[in-house]
Amino acid sequence: MYGIEPEDDASSADFYFRRMHPEDRPEVEQAYAAALLGKTDFEANFRLVLPDGTIKNTRSIGHPILDERGDVVEFVGASIDVTEHHRARADLEKALEEIKRLRDQLQNENVVLREQIDQAFMFEEIVGTSSALQGVLSRVMKVAPTDSSVLVSGETGTGKELVARAIHKRSRPVATRLRERELRSSCPIADFFRTLWPRKGRVHGAMQRRLGRF
Repeated sequence: MYGIEPEDDASSADFYFRRMHPEDRPEVEQAYAAALLGKTDFEANFRLVLPDGTIKNTRSIGHPILDERGDVVEFVGASIDVTEHHRARADLEKALEEIKRLRDQLQNENVVLREQIDQAFMFEEIVGTSSALQGVLSRVMKVAPTDSSVLVSGETGTGKELVARAIHKRSRPVATRLRERELRSSCPIADFFRTLWPRKGRVHGAMQRRLGRF
Protein backbone atom coordinates (compact mmCIF):
# COMPACT_ATOMS: atom_id res chain seq x y z
CA MET A 1 0.00 0.00 0.00
CA TYR A 2 2.88 2.40 0.75
CA GLY A 3 4.76 1.38 -2.38
CA ILE A 4 7.73 0.04 -0.40
CA GLU A 5 10.57 -1.33 -2.52
CA PRO A 6 13.22 -3.83 -1.28
CA GLU A 7 15.87 -1.11 -1.17
CA ASP A 8 13.68 1.27 0.90
CA ASP A 9 14.33 1.72 4.63
CA ALA A 10 10.85 1.62 6.12
CA SER A 11 11.94 1.18 9.72
CA SER A 12 11.42 4.81 10.76
CA ALA A 13 8.37 7.03 10.99
CA ASP A 14 10.04 9.59 8.73
CA PHE A 15 9.74 7.22 5.77
CA TYR A 16 5.97 7.13 6.14
CA PHE A 17 5.75 10.87 6.73
CA ARG A 18 7.56 11.47 3.44
CA ARG A 19 4.94 9.40 1.61
CA MET A 20 2.09 11.54 2.95
CA HIS A 21 0.37 14.27 1.02
CA PRO A 22 1.97 17.66 1.82
CA GLU A 23 -1.38 19.05 2.93
CA ASP A 24 -2.00 16.19 5.38
CA ARG A 25 1.50 15.67 6.76
CA PRO A 26 1.62 18.50 9.39
CA GLU A 27 -1.60 17.36 11.05
CA VAL A 28 -0.52 13.70 11.11
CA GLU A 29 2.90 14.58 12.52
CA GLN A 30 1.23 16.62 15.25
CA ALA A 31 -1.12 13.74 16.14
CA TYR A 32 1.78 11.28 16.20
CA ALA A 33 3.86 13.53 18.44
CA ALA A 34 0.94 13.92 20.85
CA ALA A 35 0.44 10.14 21.00
CA LEU A 36 4.17 9.61 21.53
CA LEU A 37 4.29 12.15 24.33
CA GLY A 38 1.13 10.93 26.02
CA LYS A 39 1.88 7.25 25.36
CA THR A 40 -1.60 6.84 23.94
CA ASP A 41 -3.11 5.25 20.85
CA PHE A 42 -2.53 6.95 17.52
CA GLU A 43 -5.23 7.41 14.88
CA ALA A 44 -5.19 9.46 11.69
CA ASN A 45 -6.75 9.77 8.25
CA PHE A 46 -4.50 11.03 5.45
CA ARG A 47 -3.56 10.71 1.81
CA LEU A 48 -0.55 8.84 0.51
CA VAL A 49 1.37 9.98 -2.55
CA LEU A 50 3.21 7.01 -4.07
CA PRO A 51 6.38 7.36 -6.19
CA ASP A 52 4.36 6.88 -9.39
CA GLY A 53 2.02 9.75 -8.42
CA THR A 54 -0.89 7.57 -7.32
CA ILE A 55 -2.87 9.06 -4.43
CA LYS A 56 -4.53 6.80 -1.89
CA ASN A 57 -6.75 7.61 1.06
CA THR A 58 -5.56 5.85 4.18
CA ARG A 59 -6.72 5.31 7.73
CA SER A 60 -4.04 4.34 10.23
CA ILE A 61 -4.20 3.28 13.89
CA GLY A 62 -1.35 2.47 16.24
CA HIS A 63 -0.83 1.30 19.80
CA PRO A 64 2.31 2.21 21.77
CA ILE A 65 4.60 -0.57 23.02
CA LEU A 66 6.35 0.38 26.27
CA ASP A 67 9.51 -1.02 27.82
CA GLU A 68 10.05 -1.83 31.49
CA ARG A 69 10.76 1.84 32.24
CA GLY A 70 7.50 2.95 30.61
CA ASP A 71 9.10 4.51 27.57
CA VAL A 72 7.63 4.06 24.09
CA VAL A 73 9.64 1.57 22.09
CA GLU A 74 7.45 1.49 18.98
CA PHE A 75 3.91 1.72 17.70
CA VAL A 76 2.14 -1.40 16.50
CA GLY A 77 -0.92 -0.95 14.34
CA ALA A 78 -2.37 -1.15 10.88
CA SER A 79 -3.18 1.00 7.89
CA ILE A 80 -6.26 0.52 5.75
CA ASP A 81 -6.72 1.68 2.17
CA VAL A 82 -10.06 3.54 2.13
CA THR A 83 -9.67 5.06 -1.32
CA GLU A 84 -12.70 3.29 -2.73
CA HIS A 85 -14.76 4.35 0.27
CA HIS A 86 -13.79 8.00 -0.24
CA ARG A 87 -14.46 7.76 -3.95
CA ALA A 88 -17.88 6.19 -3.34
CA ARG A 89 -18.72 8.88 -0.78
CA ALA A 90 -17.64 11.62 -3.19
CA ASP A 91 -19.79 10.08 -5.93
CA LEU A 92 -22.72 9.86 -3.52
CA GLU A 93 -22.34 13.50 -2.47
CA LYS A 94 -22.16 14.50 -6.12
CA ALA A 95 -25.29 12.49 -6.87
CA LEU A 96 -27.11 14.06 -3.92
CA GLU A 97 -26.15 17.53 -5.13
CA GLU A 98 -27.45 16.66 -8.59
CA ILE A 99 -30.69 15.34 -7.09
CA LYS A 100 -31.07 18.56 -5.09
CA ARG A 101 -30.43 20.65 -8.20
CA LEU A 102 -32.99 18.68 -10.20
CA ARG A 103 -35.50 18.87 -7.34
CA ASP A 104 -35.11 22.65 -7.12
CA GLN A 105 -35.40 22.91 -10.90
CA LEU A 106 -38.54 20.76 -10.83
CA GLN A 107 -40.06 22.89 -8.10
CA ASN A 108 -39.30 26.08 -10.03
CA GLU A 109 -40.75 24.62 -13.22
CA ASN A 110 -43.79 23.45 -11.26
CA VAL A 111 -44.36 26.98 -9.95
CA VAL A 112 -44.03 28.43 -13.45
CA LEU A 113 -46.36 25.76 -14.85
CA ARG A 114 -48.95 26.44 -12.17
CA GLU A 115 -48.80 30.15 -12.94
CA GLN A 116 -49.24 29.44 -16.65
CA ILE A 117 -52.18 27.13 -15.92
CA ASP A 118 -53.76 29.73 -13.67
CA GLN A 119 -53.37 32.37 -16.35
CA ALA A 120 -54.67 30.12 -19.09
CA PHE A 121 -57.67 28.77 -17.13
CA MET A 122 -58.39 31.68 -14.82
CA PHE A 123 -61.76 32.29 -16.45
CA GLU A 124 -62.69 28.70 -17.24
CA GLU A 125 -65.91 29.07 -15.22
CA ILE A 126 -66.97 32.25 -17.03
CA VAL A 127 -68.39 31.71 -20.50
CA GLY A 128 -69.19 34.56 -22.82
CA THR A 129 -67.80 36.80 -25.55
CA SER A 130 -69.83 39.96 -25.20
CA SER A 131 -68.06 43.29 -24.98
CA ALA A 132 -69.60 43.92 -21.56
CA LEU A 133 -68.25 40.63 -20.18
CA GLN A 134 -64.84 41.24 -21.72
CA GLY A 135 -64.81 44.61 -20.00
CA VAL A 136 -65.51 42.93 -16.66
CA LEU A 137 -62.72 40.40 -17.18
CA SER A 138 -60.34 43.18 -18.17
CA ARG A 139 -61.08 44.95 -14.89
CA VAL A 140 -60.57 41.69 -13.01
CA MET A 141 -57.09 41.30 -14.51
CA LYS A 142 -56.22 44.87 -13.56
CA VAL A 143 -57.42 44.80 -9.97
CA ALA A 144 -56.54 41.22 -8.96
CA PRO A 145 -52.73 41.68 -8.61
CA THR A 146 -53.20 44.79 -6.44
CA ASP A 147 -53.81 45.06 -2.69
CA SER A 148 -57.10 46.90 -3.21
CA SER A 149 -60.32 45.66 -1.68
CA VAL A 150 -62.91 44.70 -4.27
CA LEU A 151 -66.68 44.85 -3.87
CA VAL A 152 -68.48 42.79 -6.51
CA SER A 153 -72.11 43.88 -6.77
CA GLY A 154 -74.96 42.95 -9.05
CA GLU A 155 -78.31 41.27 -9.28
CA THR A 156 -78.79 37.71 -8.05
CA GLY A 157 -77.59 35.12 -10.58
CA THR A 158 -75.32 37.44 -12.53
CA GLY A 159 -72.15 35.56 -11.53
CA LYS A 160 -70.70 37.62 -8.70
CA GLU A 161 -69.26 34.49 -7.11
CA LEU A 162 -67.51 33.53 -10.37
CA VAL A 163 -65.96 36.96 -10.65
CA ALA A 164 -64.83 36.77 -7.01
CA ARG A 165 -63.17 33.39 -7.63
CA ALA A 166 -61.43 34.76 -10.73
CA ILE A 167 -60.02 37.64 -8.68
CA HIS A 168 -58.95 35.22 -5.97
CA LYS A 169 -57.10 32.97 -8.41
CA ARG A 170 -55.11 35.82 -9.92
CA SER A 171 -54.40 37.72 -6.72
CA ARG A 172 -50.99 37.51 -5.06
CA PRO A 173 -52.12 38.02 -1.45
CA VAL A 174 -54.72 35.72 0.04
CA ALA A 175 -58.07 37.11 -0.98
CA THR A 176 -60.86 37.14 1.56
CA ARG A 177 -64.36 36.76 0.20
CA LEU A 178 -67.21 38.42 2.05
CA ARG A 179 -70.72 37.72 0.85
CA GLU A 180 -73.29 40.48 0.90
CA ARG A 181 -75.45 38.30 3.14
CA GLU A 182 -72.63 38.09 5.69
CA LEU A 183 -71.99 41.81 5.36
CA ARG A 184 -75.63 42.62 5.96
CA SER A 185 -75.80 40.44 9.06
CA SER A 186 -72.49 41.38 10.66
CA CYS A 187 -71.40 44.84 9.54
CA PRO A 188 -73.26 47.93 10.84
CA ILE A 189 -71.90 50.04 7.97
CA ALA A 190 -74.21 48.14 5.65
CA ASP A 191 -77.02 50.26 7.04
CA PHE A 192 -75.64 53.23 5.10
CA PHE A 193 -75.92 51.68 1.68
CA ARG A 194 -79.25 51.17 0.03
CA THR A 195 -77.87 48.68 -2.52
CA LEU A 196 -76.91 46.21 0.20
CA TRP A 197 -80.52 45.88 1.30
CA PRO A 198 -82.52 44.39 -1.58
CA ARG A 199 -86.24 44.66 -1.86
CA LYS A 200 -88.53 42.22 -0.14
CA GLY A 201 -88.47 38.79 -1.73
CA ARG A 202 -85.62 39.50 -4.10
CA VAL A 203 -83.06 37.37 -2.27
CA HIS A 204 -83.15 34.90 0.59
CA GLY A 205 -83.50 36.70 3.92
CA ALA A 206 -85.00 39.91 2.55
CA MET A 207 -88.25 39.95 4.52
CA GLN A 208 -89.05 43.61 4.01
CA ARG A 209 -87.95 46.62 2.07
CA ARG A 210 -85.30 48.57 3.96
CA LEU A 211 -83.65 51.71 2.64
CA GLY A 212 -80.14 52.83 3.50
CA ARG A 213 -79.22 56.36 4.34
CA PHE A 214 -77.65 57.07 0.97
